[in-house]
Amino acid sequence: MIMPTPNRKEDTTSVPKLNIRINAKSTAAKYQQVADHISALIASDQFKDGDRLPSDRALAEQAGVSRNTVRIAYRRLKDEKLISAIGTSGTIVGRGKSSRAGKKSAGKNSTPRKKAALSNVNIR
Repeated sequence: MIMPTPNRKEDTTSVPKLNIRINAKSTAAKYQQVADHISALIASDQFKDGDRLPSDRALAEQAGVSRNTVRIAYRRLKDEKLISAIGTSGTIVGRGKSSRAGKKSAGKNSTPRKKAALSNVNIR
């Protein structure tokens, strides 16, 4: 018996709908319009640090744009330190936790592996 494939639509009940409207006649690029809208929501405190943003797929569907457009908008907002990606868990408002957070320093006498490996090579 062949089982139907599960519906891959993601659950967006816990993620807010942003109601982004893209102006096709605008001189601003679509990704810039998306980024500006999210930036305005953050500036007006409608989003607080730690709030989750929709996935690129969900936001692309909401705004009627491609996923790549949303990815570029998110990348711009990350560059401005307004949002951050949390691994594969999603995107949140604010800087989030650094990928180095929680890792202990190896100490001042430690040597990175690449440098240690290269220091053993004799060049003639």
